[in-house]
Amino acid sequence: MPNSAQAENMIKFELKKDDPSKYYDIIERIGVGGFAKVFKVKRKSDGVICALKFVEPRNNQERDSIFNEVGIMLLCKENDAILRCFECFDFKARLWIFLEMMDGGALTPMLEEMNGQHSEAFCKYICLRVLQGLKYLHDRHILHRDIKSDNILVSSNGKIKLADFGYAT
Repeated sequence: MPNSAQAENMIKFELKKDDPSKYYDIIERIGVGGFAKVFKVKRKSDGVICALKFVEPRNNQERDSIFNEVGIMLLCKENDAILRCFECFDFKARLWIFLEMMDGGALTPMLEEMNGQHSEAFCKYICLRVLQGLKYLHDRHILHRDIKSDNILVSSNGKIKLADFGYAT
């Protein structure tokens, strides 16, 4: 349970209670993390490809952390440097978080593949996008608190976005 100061700072939003499979088709699993599985999905209404972060919280603290993360993404959805959350469902004690697809994945493997052979322009672009996202967050008195290449996502068309707001306050 969050303390009173944390509860005041939590962003309020509604979780849908409906069955998400009415609205999305799972295409394939694309990742597994410590708290979640990530799937590539297709929205039935318009065919848009999204990412599904599927989470089974083990306790109220994990659940609150996920709610905070989703709330921050929803608050920042108009900013192009922050991963966009489309909607979130609470169905059968599981959280189904539908996110913008960043098909290039995390920046870490890309940097490893480049083996130190990246240009100054590439580094400038990454820094610019991260700083744009951080400025937007800081202007709203939000601290990310976990900036690292694993939490910077890349799309196949070169977009760079901040992700993973699990430690944000």
